[in-house]
Amino acid sequence: MTFRQIEYALELSKTLSFSKAAEALYISQPALSRQIQNLEQELGVTLFERTRQGLLLTKAGALFCQDMRLVCSRANETISRVRNCNGVYSDTLRIGLPDHFRKKELADNIKAFMKKYPEILLDIQCIKGSGRLDAFLRRELDVIFFPTRALEKASGVTTEVCRRSHIYCVVDSENPLAEKKYLHSEELAGQRVFIHANTPIAELARAQERLISTVPVNVQPCGNLDVALFWLSLGEGVALVPGFCYSSFQGFAWIPYDFKQTVDYSIACHKDDTREAVRFLTGLVLDSWNRLEAQPDVIV
Repeated sequence: MTFRQIEYALELSKTLSFSKAAEALYISQPALSRQIQNLEQELGVTLFERTRQGLLLTKAGALFCQDMRLVCSRANETISRVRNCNGVYSDTLRIGLPDHFRKKELADNIKAFMKKYPEILLDIQCIKGSGRLDAFLRRELDVIFFPTRALEKASGVTTEVCRRSHIYCVVDSENPLAEKKYLHSEELAGQRVFIHANTPIAELARAQERLISTVPVNVQPCGNLDVALFWLSLGEGVALVPGFCYSSFQGFAWIPYDFKQTVDYSIACHKDDTREAVRFLTGLVLDSWNRLEAQPDVIV
């Protein structure tokens, strides 16, 4: 049994879908299925029950995943302590990178942080979508960037809004819609629309639902915005995207879309984490990112 197999099983237990788990893990679905079968054979138990209704976690699977989450968390802590055993670092700060946006500004923030706190080891992790929030709530991360509304029900969490954006319609620059200054839903009739399925951004989910329920469009589900970005780069279709994702979608046409609600994105930490370094990083982010609020949120 390898840590990679454990990682695969934990991801599958969250999605209960081989296709979604494979996409999140950046492996093929057959490869994931083989690894899970090998793990089950080694353990001598069935972790996941395959039914006509879908994938179910067995009692043994639930116990395995529950305990292995703790094992992985302790393993990561041990790795950090081992790295620190030479005395170079006195503490570790685990940060979950945001999807798609503000990489340049965040890099500048991290440089300033490292200059002030050279004794703190930064453990930077890139976990996609809701997996990042799950890792944070399991206290495997100290600081994350995440849609504000998704954090509202989390207990013991401190959040600060660092970006507020509108929803835009993103198309290839050669698409006739690129000439538009503003788009209403009716103008997207007949278009191939890439829908971010299971998005953690509640406002984006509502904008997508309103579009496909009121206008006849060709719906193309996507597991995440990376897939939509790929299709758009081929000159295919349109996608609804929050303005803070602009840094990943440069080179496309961004047209303001007729959806009034804005999307808030926050930096979050644990309420009982009173370290000065956490407050300093939060302050850096808010100060540098909020300076751009006077600009149109697509020009970032």
